[in-house]
Amino acid sequence: MTRTTKIILTIIFLGITITTTIMFSNLFGGQSSQKLFDLGLNAYNKGDHKTAVDKLSDAIKKEKGKSEPDKQLLSNIHNIRGEVYLSVGVAVLSQSDFVYALDYNPSNESALNNLGVWFSIEQFSTPDYKKSLEYLDMAIVLRPDRKDIILNRAVVKIKSGDSTGCDDLKKLDAEGYPDAKIGLQQFCKN
Repeated sequence: MTRTTKIILTIIFLGITITTTIMFSNLFGGQSSQKLFDLGLNAYNKGDHKTAVDKLSDAIKKEKGKSEPDKQLLSNIHNIRGEVYLSVGVAVLSQSDFVYALDYNPSNESALNNLGVWFSIEQFSTPDYKKSLEYLDMAIVLRPDRKDIILNRAVVKIKSGDSTGCDDLKKLDAEGYPDAKIGLQQFCKN
């Protein structure tokens, strides 16, 4: 074998090695589950639901594949993917993602809030206001400062026939929470 042939074979071998390394890096390495979550969240915020579901699903798969997955991250990913499904009316998948979020982190107040809202939506099933209020109450215990959750509970109370929800909306309005005024106009007549 001549010196030139050896050099050519070495270059070819290095090229194959580099190409193989890049392929395996993209296949098994690539973006972290956190990065995929961020990309999915960004796509959701831009209204690109398909990309959001794809990226969030990839993030879940990648994180679950770790020897010690981050349960907090998995909870957040499932919750956001549930929100994406809910926003496009995919009831069963949204509910199951919210439940998975709570399996990974029972203190995820956003998942509790989302399940509370889910159980109050009429087009998915017959609303279960009692269960809805249970989830919303648990969320408020965890985060009493979340006015969006308090607003959701007030609306569910009103929809269930409990007029004290209007009092809750009036209190939120007095505290300057802008969505409370919309709730008052829509659900409370006086």
